[in-house]
Amino acid sequence: MLASLAFEDRNPDDAVVMDAVVLRAADSAGAPAALAQPLARGVELNRARAPRCLTKVRLAGGSSGWVPSSAVEHIALKDTPR
Repeated sequence: MLASLAFEDRNPDDAVVMDAVVLRAADSAGAPAALAQPLARGVELNRARAPRCLTKVRLAGGSSGWVPSSAVEHIALKDTPR
């Protein structure tokens, strides 16, 4: 689950974790971890909501939680051949 996951079809909310971070269970830096291990650098995810300094994210496996917005970078949509 912590390995990078390949998405065939990108959507505008696709993003990647830029640094290893703890996925939090709530929108607070002091909230308990949602997963036992930090998310590894390069894990792909879907941004669900982005308040000020934390972003709510959803992993391909269905887990969701909050990470620092500064640790998430948008993935550009791929051009599809016509």
